[in-house]
Amino acid sequence: MDGMIVEKVGRTTSIRQGVVVAQMVGFEPCLYSINALAGGKSLVYFDSPFILVGAPGQPKFSEPGDSGSLVSILENGQRHAAGLLYAGNGEGYTFVLPIEPILSNLQVSLVSGHNL
Repeated sequence: MDGMIVEKVGRTTSIRQGVVVAQMVGFEPCLYSINALAGGKSLVYFDSPFILVGAPGQPKFSEPGDSGSLVSILENGQRHAAGLLYAGNGEGYTFVLPIEPILSNLQVSLVSGHNL
């Protein structure tokens, strides 16, 4: 939901909090490197991503290298997976895919309670 506070642990930025700005409607294009050594790029489309910014008083929510980070929300004292970070831009916006369609399409589920 718009205004919701989320958190992620990224490879580059470690723990950061962010705020959901909106969810896009439809497919959002994203230019991806398909062969970093050869410099190849391809345009891919992601369905209805969320747009996030850094929480007030904090730096940007993500930086290059944070892609793939699990984005979570804290609800009733429990942390819940909300999405996967897949891109950011130079203007401070981060793009996150909702987790449910990803899990459903891969026919997998998340397991909790490890490393307690």
